[in-house]
Amino acid sequence: MTADLILAAESTGPSLLVVLVPALIIAALLIGAFAWGSHRRAHRRPPVTPGRPNGPRADSWTTPDDEQR
Repeated sequence: MTADLILAAESTGPSLLVVLVPALIIAALLIGAFAWGSHRRAHRRPPVTPGRPNGPRADSWTTPDDEQR
């Protein structure tokens, strides 16, 4: 067996770059999609509930000055 035949027999599988580059691209896309979705969810407005105002009620709590009166 010659050296060329041995090298040709050892490299019958796919090249490392053919497998590694698409895997890295897919991993980067998944990480980017997760980060983008987390960012969108963090900046989402709370849902509006019908019949309830968005702010706190006027009588939801009292201050210490109100308790002394």
